[in-house]
Amino acid sequence: MRIAILFSFVLLSAATLPAQAKELPEHTVLAFNLAQCPKGWVEYAAAAGKLPGLVFCEKGLNRR
Repeated sequence: MRIAILFSFVLLSAATLPAQAKELPEHTVLAFNLAQCPKGWVEYAAAAGKLPGLVFCEKGLNRR
């Protein structure tokens, strides 16, 4: 699982996706170098504290 998280982090950190990207599917997890998750995202507890200085966030459900 650690390898999968690290691989996902490296893969996604190479992309330049805005935090408010609406094209991302629900439950996408990204790492941000912010104090808290951006609007529309919730902290992903399973990755909390894995990499100091980063907060892992999961894209919230689309509620219409």
